[in-house]
Amino acid sequence: MKALLHVAAVGMLVVVAGCASGPTLPADLQGKAAIVMGFDTDTAKPYEGGTLYKGLLLERINADNFTPALRRYDYRLVDPGQVTVAGHCFWQLRGVMWDRPQDLFEPGTLTWEAKPNHVYTLFADIDEYKARCVISYFEQALP
Repeated sequence: MKALLHVAAVGMLVVVAGCASGPTLPADLQGKAAIVMGFDTDTAKPYEGGTLYKGLLLERINADNFTPALRRYDYRLVDPGQVTVAGHCFWQLRGVMWDRPQDLFEPGTLTWEAKPNHVYTLFADIDEYKARCVISYFEQALP
């Protein structure tokens, strides 16, 4: 019984640590804005005997191109003002049932007015018809 409680406690610690993981941003953005790739910009889950990978590969912020593309929890600091991000939403199936991958990549862009000392966490998805990349953000002001 004691061993079972120990295993349960360790399991809960792993879950809490996993949920708390993410990017470590600077404590002071010094008047800049932070663009953070959110959790759903690179996910994998079981799907009909295989694995479904989906998310966003962010390849450009304003005039800056990135290689490799930004993925989950990556971030960049930018000057406040108009910000345009561009990339590709992806939808990939992997498994033993498919003899070739059916990868879908749809371009997506988003433009908004970034404020100083704000964090913008990006989220992305391909619509149900796999034809349109939808990028959105959550805004958070830092003290």
